[in-house]
Amino acid sequence: MRERNEVNMAFAAYEKETTEENHVLLQMAKDKLSNAYNIVEAEVLDEQIRQVENADERSRHGESWKLINEISGRKKSQKGIIKG
Repeated sequence: MRERNEVNMAFAAYEKETTEENHVLLQMAKDKLSNAYNIVEAEVLDEQIRQVENADERSRHGESWKLINEISGRKKSQKGIIKG
């Protein structure tokens, strides 16, 4: 991903020379990366919504609810939690 490379390059420049200009460039690169992730998340969500609509049209209600629960995070198991 191009944005990830920009962040890495900006971080290396900032690490080499900690100037205000390099700091601003690093923050701008991070913002671009964050926006790229948001776009990808929106595309994934749109695809999941289309899958729910298609399942509903075919009267596959169980599949629809499974997808809805996945989208909403409902009934998601907690991973990595160890009882003390």
